[in-house]
Amino acid sequence: MANISLANYYTVKNNKSGGNYSLRNAVINGYNEGNDVFTFSRPNLVDIGTTNSSMDVLWGGSSENYYTYPAATDASLRFKFDPCNSVTAGSYMGVYDTYDDPSTSFPGLNGAGSSMEAEGVTASPTYTRITGPVGGAQAGLNFNGSTQRCRFPTVASNTSYTANNSNNACWAAWIYFNESQPASFKYAWANNQDCTGTLLNYYGAFLQQSSAGAGIIVMLHGDGTGTASSDRRSYVTGANAVSTGWHFVVFQIAGNTTSFNSAGTNRIWTSDTNAFSSTDQISTRTGTGGNLAYNTSYRYCLGQFSNGGYFNGSIGHQWWFTNHISATEAESLWNGTNQLYQ
Repeated sequence: MANISLANYYTVKNNKSGGNYSLRNAVINGYNEGNDVFTFSRPNLVDIGTTNSSMDVLWGGSSENYYTYPAATDASLRFKFDPCNSVTAGSYMGVYDTYDDPSTSFPGLNGAGSSMEAEGVTASPTYTRITGPVGGAQAGLNFNGSTQRCRFPTVASNTSYTANNSNNACWAAWIYFNESQPASFKYAWANNQDCTGTLLNYYGAFLQQSSAGAGIIVMLHGDGTGTASSDRRSYVTGANAVSTGWHFVVFQIAGNTTSFNSAGTNRIWTSDTNAFSSTDQISTRTGTGGNLAYNTSYRYCLGQFSNGGYFNGSIGHQWWFTNHISATEAESLWNGTNQLYQ
């Protein structure tokens, strides 16, 4: 079995006629289009990443000059949203990679070619490509706090942005807060919900911005049994965990335990653009729900979901991992990208 060379990957990327674009399907479609000199396996990709810089380039796309990944992080990475890349072919191809889920569709663009398809929602977010330091301005996916939201396609169980290892997962991202204390709870994302008019049962994980105090954010887990506090667990930071502007936020999700602030449990880390921090931010847990649960019919919603409040801010780089990542690995992501958000 031959390794995938970088040249082969770019050949597939640039000439692929398939409707989906992920590392997995890029190779599959390249093979189907007559390039039969290489085959795909995840171990080959990991081997490439641990022996030279090819893995960094494969995952980095056009932004490989801005950041790299340590090998251990490569091995558990299952989803990436990279706003340093441009939108192409009428969709977010190149920006959005579900890696191990061969989704049947991509988030599309509107007629203007600058926004994510809202799929029946009133307004979609605008997309601003990051080509260098943003000077503290909003970039990536931009939400106005009143009408804009979007959703990514469904994925198979335990893949991509629903990936988990015994209900352990990690989300890391750059996120811009336009307000430190909204008038009501706002939802930046929910990885297993939908954009409907009524609240569905709590499934998956959520990032909620609290109205209870300045700079408070909440990591919610839903057990899929209902919409009450007895159906979810909420891990709440203390005041001033974030402020207005750009922050690098890490959610270490441990869906089978109520413990927090130690290795292998639920943790929230927040950093600004000046310094990385792995200080645990969770102050308390509320709710009496059971273990984290997923529904394969639901989607990854950003900016708002169901009847929750609309988020006012932006989301830049995003990564989903199927395991918790170490503080060293998180700092590597911060080190490679923080200059873009200054």
